[in-house]
Amino acid sequence: MRDLTKSAISFGWAMSIFGMRQFTEAFIPGRTAVAADSFEPVTQAAVDTFGEALKVAFQVGDALQRGAIDAMFNLLSGRGFSLDQFLSPEARQQAATASQEAAAAQTSGTLEQGWGPVPGGREGQLPF
Repeated sequence: MRDLTKSAISFGWAMSIFGMRQFTEAFIPGRTAVAADSFEPVTQAAVDTFGEALKVAFQVGDALQRGAIDAMFNLLSGRGFSLDQFLSPEARQQAATASQEAAAAQTSGTLEQGWGPVPGGREGQLPF
């Protein structure tokens, strides 16, 4: 438990420092792309720890978020809003790929489902 606590606190501290660095980079002319590119390896490192079910959930949520941001910038730039614009071509492809992967995992029986057994609980009671 001690090591878990230390790791969780180190993670929180690292993310705070990372966020501060990204925030300052975003306001330095010519460094916005560097700041944006720095998020990809951190995101990928987190996604690499996920099981298949969480990867699929991440891909779908990421596609929706990216589509919402595209729609917001289109609306703010005067291009208007339509449901066709909500999901960018990349987001549509990501969502389609995630859906196909989920279907394949479900068919092969490798898709993780549910929370599994809750230790210490009796039926109808919470374990605490």
